[in-house]
Amino acid sequence: MHGKWTAKEDIFVATLRLGTNLTWREIETEFNKRFPHATPKDLESRYNKGLKPGRRVPADKRRASDIIDDYRQYGLVEEENSAARKIVQQALYILDGYPLRRLWC
Repeated sequence: MHGKWTAKEDIFVATLRLGTNLTWREIETEFNKRFPHATPKDLESRYNKGLKPGRRVPADKRRASDIIDDYRQYGLVEEENSAARKIVQQALYILDGYPLRRLWC
């Protein structure tokens, strides 16, 4: 079991899941290069239980994965707050490391 998840870990997992065609095993390899050990099952469980983007999530209830998914679908919205913009910037930075596996710009 992984333990307590950080915001950086959540952004990393959500970004690789939503923005690349990496498998859970490949995400595990990349995750474990940067963060404390997690198994593919830990990562998949974290994503499915706490990070999977929702539908029509109110602005004040959006998680990192909701923000990343909205950017993926609609691009950067002008009225996006600075915290959301920072999450998008972090996601794009992560995706820069996977140019051949990236699903969107």
